[in-house]
Amino acid sequence: SETDFGEERLCVKEQTDGGISKGGGKGVGVPRYMKPPNKLVPREIRLLEGKLRLHDEYIIRLEGIGTRDAALKLRGAVLFAREEDRPTLDEDEFLVKDLVGLQVYHLDQREIDMDNDDAFLRDEGEKSDYFVGIVGGIVIGEEITGVKGLGNDAMEVILPYDPRKLSNLNSNQQLAKSPDLVLIPFVPQIVPIVDVERNRVYIDPPEGLLDLTYRNEPKTVIRGLLKPAT
Repeated sequence: SETDFGEERLCVKEQTDGGISKGGGKGVGVPRYMKPPNKLVPREIRLLEGKLRLHDEYIIRLEGIGTRDAALKLRGAVLFAREEDRPTLDEDEFLVKDLVGLQVYHLDQREIDMDNDDAFLRDEGEKSDYFVGIVGGIVIGEEITGVKGLGNDAMEVILPYDPRKLSNLNSNQQLAKSPDLVLIPFVPQIVPIVDVERNRVYIDPPEGLLDLTYRNEPKTVIRGLLKPAT
């Protein structure tokens, strides 16, 4: 299971009535939405029972899936929950969808914002010198380290274009150019304040962190065999 809320979303007790299982009854269970690996759109399915097997593995029973062969056909499927079923979060917990799109500022901007509420009304062209970029996504720690359960999650921040870097490019090259990205470890020491209501993240990066930029350049794939050299 690749979910931060496995127990809330997957651990469901089987419903019984007088000792007789109602697991196969129509309408029993918790509604979930599943997208099989060969389908484009999720379909509703009912989660009848679920329990934790290991620290990140769950055994679940779904309505209409009663054989091993039927279960194997769902390998690689994705299970969804509705927006209104989102779990209750602690003060320092966030869903990825709530973080993506937030504006990132140096912590020095926080004091200015607290003294001047109008600062939140500035448009994109009037950002202060403390503006860093926009949260484009979240990279899971184990994807960075390659070791399951190891490493801190990081915000992938899209940096604004630097005109000095683009001065030698023509307009078509500028439009095609991928933006600079930087990974900001999502730890309290570096990301002390996340203000979702005001659409802002305040960071206190160590010296040199924002210089570790990279780009997701498109890759060119060559298919087929090249002619032998003559």
